[in-house]
Amino acid sequence: MAAACTTRRAPLPLDSPADASEATDEEQPAAASDAPAVSHIEEEPLPGDEPAGNDADAHDAAELSVEPPPLLDTIDATTPPNVAAATRLVEAGRAQMAAGDYGAALEQLERAIAIDSGNPYAYYYLAELHLSHRTYDQAIAFADRAASLSDARAPAWASRAYTLQGNAFEAAGRFADARGAYTRAIQAAPGNLAAQVGLARVGAPALTPP
Repeated sequence: MAAACTTRRAPLPLDSPADASEATDEEQPAAASDAPAVSHIEEEPLPGDEPAGNDADAHDAAELSVEPPPLLDTIDATTPPNVAAATRLVEAGRAQMAAGDYGAALEQLERAIAIDSGNPYAYYYLAELHLSHRTYDQAIAFADRAASLSDARAPAWASRAYTLQGNAFEAAGRFADARGAYTRAIQAAPGNLAAQVGLARVGAPALTPP
């Protein structure tokens, strides 16, 4: 719940464009201050969730699906009402981000966390939103939260979150930290090609899945 409050205090350009110039140098490097917002360092394939019912060997598949699955597919008859409601809000926020409506997306994601503070998808897309506006510290923190909430129950989502965190570290010039994040992404899902590429990009050899 504390993370949601942090988001409201963060100097997001999408909340108030006039406030964008007040961001610190750490959040928005001077060299990029006049550039348009970016969604990623470079759009790369990310792993998808493992299909329901797969055995342990599926986790070590050579390749994972490129696009994240629809979040509504995670809702079933056993899903608690607050979790289902929060997940629907995250899915709506994701659609609004894709349409470029970042302010509405932020509102939906914050509402999702208010309803279900343990929703990893909400933290993941908050991290992506902050990365797109170069508020790297927030992106790193939210990606870490998403990964920690996903680790045991959804390793593919944890891997995706660590990859996003690696992107944020890399964009901030923290290459050693980026290597660590990309390595954790590969450990969570060895078939994560985006993490393999990221790890090679920041100066480490790509790891070979066991």
